[in-house]
Amino acid sequence: MMGKQNKREQVRRRLKALGLAAPAPRKRRVPSRDAAIATTRGAGTAASDALRSERARR
Repeated sequence: MMGKQNKREQVRRRLKALGLAAPAPRKRRVPSRDAAIATTRGAGTAASDALRSERARR
């Protein structure tokens, strides 16, 4: 019986061979709570403005 780790490696190799592997880049450190909030600040307003603009065109 194949171990769980071996099975994962086999799947990874198969995906890579098919050109379907897309490993996510890993950051070294997790951003602080304040940094995460600062990064997303204004996103809600931008989305609301985009929806309002799209609806106005209809």
